[in-house]
Amino acid sequence: MKEANIAEITKRNILSNARYMCEVCGITLGYEKDEERPQYYFIVPIMQGGEKKEANVTVLCPGDGERFKELDRDLLLRKAMYREMAEPDT
Repeated sequence: MKEANIAEITKRNILSNARYMCEVCGITLGYEKDEERPQYYFIVPIMQGGEKKEANVTVLCPGDGERFKELDRDLLLRKAMYREMAEPDT
C-alpha cells in the first residue's frame, strides 16, 4: 500500500499526538539514526470516500506499514479519533 501524501506539518502533528509510537505495536518512531522512520497511511483510502484529515491517518512503523492491508481498520480509526481528541503536550 502506498504511503499517504500529506503535508509535513500534519505528519509532525500526528506523530507528536501519537506520542512518537507506532499505533499498532507501540515501537518508538522518529527521524534519529536509531529510531524507526514513521509511515503514514489513510485508514479509509481517499478513493473509497476517506477524508483528508488527521482522524483518517495512522502512523505506523515500517514493519506494520508492510502489512497495512491486513490491519483492523476499525481499531485504527478509534485510535486516530482518540489521538485527535487528546490534549497536545505543552
